[in-house]
Amino acid sequence: MAVSKELRGRKVDISEPPPAVQRQASRRPATRSATKTFLIGYPSSSISGSQLPTNRQAFQYFLHLQSLPENTGNPKNQDLANETVEAIIPFWQMARIKTMTKYNAAQHFMTLHKKHRDLARNKGRTGDPGGKRSAFVLELDSLFDIGASDAIQE
Repeated sequence: MAVSKELRGRKVDISEPPPAVQRQASRRPATRSATKTFLIGYPSSSISGSQLPTNRQAFQYFLHLQSLPENTGNPKNQDLANETVEAIIPFWQMARIKTMTKYNAAQHFMTLHKKHRDLARNKGRTGDPGGKRSAFVLELDSLFDIGASDAIQE
């Protein structure tokens, strides 16, 4: 049953919002505070630099992948972690360092993601019990190490 309303002398169907309103609801937030993630910062559309990427850069790229329109539904974080690892592996290949398998590297990223999720649940707390936040920030600024265990020997 279509519901109509008279608006400026015309009958308008109000059962569904117009397409412009539907598109507007699916857009990304416009404010910086809405896009900033706890302890990580803002999403980044690429991983750049002349050094091997850090955990923070990997996380920022992961957040960018989550915010893409094709991933706005409920994508599996494991799939996005695989894409993140695939974007990081060329940096390790340019450095000619042997890497672990993509599956194990994605699992490594997922453990880091779980730590962040656990800390984000308690972001409203004023203190830092046990120094977990500060330890995680140090870990974020360290190398996203996906080198193979025997890479140093070779």
